[in-house]
Amino acid sequence: KGFEDSTMWSRLISTFMQQFDTHGAFDFSALEPFDINKDNTFEKLMELTPKVRVDKKKSVLEVNLSYPKHPPVKKVGYLHGYRFTVVGVFPDLKKNSARTAVSCSDISLAGNVVPVNVQLPIPRGAKIFLVCIRIDGCRHGKIDGPDTMKAMKMIEAGGI
Repeated sequence: KGFEDSTMWSRLISTFMQQFDTHGAFDFSALEPFDINKDNTFEKLMELTPKVRVDKKKSVLEVNLSYPKHPPVKKVGYLHGYRFTVVGVFPDLKKNSARTAVSCSDISLAGNVVPVNVQLPIPRGAKIFLVCIRIDGCRHGKIDGPDTMKAMKMIEAGGI
């Protein structure tokens, strides 16, 4: 909530309609990465290299986020860090529902850049997943800052 822009729904409908025209159905697991808000993109804040791996044995999604440097905060110097929120969405088209798993990691701007690794539990019976990454500026451990320090992107979708 609070990240989508007025075009997100129409962009998703367009994507699903293209899938429907090509394959006769839509498939969440075939979605290409996209920014939730096309004006506040993840790339404006940082270069991110995400890797998502399904570990069926442990029943988890392993998410690795690598990036070369902290996001720029010159104009918002009162921020002390930022928070990555990793959200796993597990749609169930038969039940018309979705389950989610969330993990948050707070990073200090004063510290070194290190990859963020999280594990999201896969719900029993889940067959597909979407992984979204959100970034928010933080001040003293609480989300703070202007919209220019916020972004959210669906980084990967696939089958389990």
